Amino acid sequence: MFVGYLFALSLGDDADTVAAIYGQLAGAYYGEEGIPASWRERLAWYDKISDMALTLHDANTCRLPQDCELAELVIRMQGVVEQSEDEQTLVLASACYELGIMQPTGLDWPQASVVMAPQSSLTPAEQEQAQSAVIATWSRLDCCCMLTALIRMDRFCDNLLYDAVRSGLVAMILQRFSQLLVV
Repeated sequence: MFVGYLFALSLGDDADTVAAIYGQLAGAYYGEEGIPASWRERLAWYDKISDMALTLHDANTCRLPQDCELAELVIRMQGVVEQSEDEQTLVLASACYELGIMQPTGLDWPQASVVMAPQSSLTPAEQEQAQSAVIATWSRLDCCCMLTALIRMDRFCDNLLYDAVRSGLVAMILQRFSQLLVV
């Protein structure tokens, strides 16, 4: 089996397809343990490649906001921090549309569930710490996609955006924007 896989690699034109087929057959025949560990490693730069793919997915509509637009969002939200959560929610939603924060990947963005699905085994403080740790690793695109997901899902789940403002989730995302602007 592995001889066929190695042979496929040297074919040239359609070697990638043949190699992929032999790889799948080898996996089915030998099982995961029978495949060399180096072949099972995660793709190098996976996060960067997936961010780039999301950015390039729809070149006509997908646009990352400029530093000045992100800074403007942070400033607008700082301006209403003392106001009610309702007011903050309205300012956030309108500013995200106006400043081009909204992304076409919105509801399809898989990482939204990582910070939105509460783990019942965690206390509220531990949940907030876990959310903060995840958000601290996000790129600019991740933050924009999360805000997009929150704003769009609020149409179907009443008060979702309000709850995200009240719980501090939006503040964590804005904090991450501020960190990304400094770098």
